Amino acid sequence: MRDGSAIEHLRSVTNARHEALHLHPMLTVIADPRQDAEAYRRLLAGMLVYYAEADALLAAGARSFPEMSADLPPVSRAGLLAADLGTAPPAAEDSASLSVSLPAYIGTLYVVEGSVMGGASLQAAARCAAEGRAGTRYFDWCRSQGPARWRAARAVIEEVLLDPHQLHEAGAHAARSFDAFESALDEAARMTR
Repeated sequence: MRDGSAIEHLRSVTNARHEALHLHPMLTVIADPRQDAEAYRRLLAGMLVYYAEADALLAAGARSFPEMSADLPPVSRAGLLAADLGTAPPAAEDSASLSVSLPAYIGTLYVVEGSVMGGASLQAAARCAAEGRAGTRYFDWCRSQGPARWRAARAVIEEVLLDPHQLHEAGAHAARSFDAFESALDEAARMTR
């Protein structure tokens, strides 16, 4: 039995990382009306790197824990981002061969499904930033699907009875997922124009 909610624990473990991402230059550029469409394409490319890996992990988790993922069917966020960029989706990691622990699944689920809410809030800015040179499928999807998916993810996370060690591990996986997202954005920021 644990004290408090799993969401509260994950939020407390990752809050500093989450808040830092709000200030990341690649995410702030989307809301800047002076930014160019190329900066938006770099943002999408960075997100594509992160979500290709996260999609594979979540697909493996959905297969490993089908009772938890019934309301959260896997979605190819990487596919949406690739379509926005007009490129082929990256070769997906063979998620069939991935072994995913329950804490890894829960930690990654928390970050990825929570990020859908952030994507939903950026949808209008993304439409302006795209300027017809890149798509907004990902952000449009976030806007239409985000709230329902986040509610379903929160329910899954709260219903899973993680012992204190598993909850600690889920927090560590969530922190690593935030770090991976930040690294992908850092790499995108270094891309040549």
